Amino acid sequence: MRSERHYWATLNYLCHNPVRQGYVERLTDWPWRSAPEYLAQTDPEEAKRIWREHPLGDYRKSWNAPEM
Repeated sequence: MRSERHYWATLNYLCHNPVRQGYVERLTDWPWRSAPEYLAQTDPEEAKRIWREHPLGDYRKSWNAPEM
């Protein structure tokens, strides 16, 4: 990870990508998921704050961007 921002953006990408790709409707429906474990260890409001603060946007396009 290049920075804390890159870490959180990566976590968001991994959790939400199956939904964005249309494989499942909810991130917890993906069979190879880490989201339920993450949510079990994180206060739901804190998870929402992190997801809002570090949105996916065009994450894959900027995967190697130096500012990440």
